[in-house]
Amino acid sequence: MSRANYNDLLEAGVHFGHLTRKWNPAMAPYIFMEKNGIHIIDLNKTVAKLDEACEALKQIAKSGKKIMFVATKKQAKDVVAANVKNINMPYVTERWPGGMLTNFATIRKAIKKMGTIDRMATDGTWENINKKERLLISREREKLEKTTRKVVPRGLRTEREMNQGEYNQYLAAINQYQTDGDEQKLLNFYDKFGWLESEQARNRRIAKEGEPSVISPAKTQSEMDAEKETATKTASGRAEAAGKMEARLGLQAEAAFENTNIAKDMIGYAKNNPLVFDLMNRPGLGNAIARAIQEGVNVGNFSINLPVGIIKQYELSSNDLTALQMFMQKSAQLQSRGRQLNRTPGEGSTSDYETKLLGGIYALPSDSQRAIILKSDALIMQGMFDEERFKLWTKKSKESGYTYNDFLIDDDFKELKTNYRKKLDAIREENMDLLSPKKKDKNPPANPSNAPATKLSPNDSSVPPGYIKDPKTGVIRKKREGE
Repeated sequence: MSRANYNDLLEAGVHFGHLTRKWNPAMAPYIFMEKNGIHIIDLNKTVAKLDEACEALKQIAKSGKKIMFVATKKQAKDVVAANVKNINMPYVTERWPGGMLTNFATIRKAIKKMGTIDRMATDGTWENINKKERLLISREREKLEKTTRKVVPRGLRTEREMNQGEYNQYLAAINQYQTDGDEQKLLNFYDKFGWLESEQARNRRIAKEGEPSVISPAKTQSEMDAEKETATKTASGRAEAAGKMEARLGLQAEAAFENTNIAKDMIGYAKNNPLVFDLMNRPGLGNAIARAIQEGVNVGNFSINLPVGIIKQYELSSNDLTALQMFMQKSAQLQSRGRQLNRTPGEGSTSDYETKLLGGIYALPSDSQRAIILKSDALIMQGMFDEERFKLWTKKSKESGYTYNDFLIDDDFKELKTNYRKKLDAIREENMDLLSPKKKDKNPPANPSNAPATKLSPNDSSVPPGYIKDPKTGVIRKKREGE
């Protein structure tokens, strides 16, 4: 805002005061001299006071309060009206009606009359009267508009229309507040006339009969703007979080389709290829295959290779190698998918129970048809749950303000989780013998380290020539001297 200076005020004629015979003694400190029966205002003091007034107006506007501008002189009325309209503040530029601040009954009637005329223009009445009547009513409306204005009660944000009696009581309440400083008394006065702001009326605490209510002060405009901004940021954050969760659930649902195909393929392969499990159960070969599968999972390309020594040791044919290669690749894929789905509750799991149970299933060795089918069934079951959850979330999240926390306590989602938990319980009960850790023999054979290796017949096809089954570890190894 530009600052007024001495020359601007002098050029505008601000230094001309009232006639000396009409002066107010309170103006004595600001009068520079008298000339031709007119007081000359001290412009130096005017500049200083104008700066003080501008600073005060700035602080009032910052606090969100209203400022009423009054300028009824010809020189100022048009300028004030044009500028005050731009900042949406109340103003009076026409004749100041007598009693506007002290006797508002007549003004209130005029306001009601204006409201009636305005309704006539919208409810069809305007079309049912002749042109002369419309002209007279329009002139009356223009006249009333020049003599009525709304007032913002002290401490509130919203303009209120008051009749003269209400305004007299308002002024008396303000004077009383300035005397005793009792804000609750003033707010209860506002409550009596229905002038409270929405948050005050909503949060007021009704006291016992005969006692005044407890009402909080109205929020300033800056506080309302800050709350609105916070609410906007919160809504934006919720929408962003919902978007991320939808993306995560969507990816899991998309993966479910491929996982289901891998699992079904693996079930069919396990049921139709008994040769693989016969080879897997040969002593020592199963461990080598398990290590090769693990290496394929770690590398990520599922390329499985058995050492040449193992192939020669167990005299594996080309058909054996082809069957094992296909089995190991599919098993590695199954193992990898199981690891990806072994998630925590924060990553999409429904509970720690699901995490531990499925983790135990996917950790089982792939050395039997039953273990392979169990892993595959678990993968299919998880995929079905992920797809159903994503469909339900997509439907529910369309509701305005709906968050993932709301989804977690939704009755439909609870029902979906309950059915999923029943399936988990059923698969656990059916495979308890596989999932329960095997107990160690409490009475192992004495001095197992000194026990001689069991010599096998050279005609035993399960052990290659020159090898022997170690009685301690059960692993096939080369014979030592004397064995």
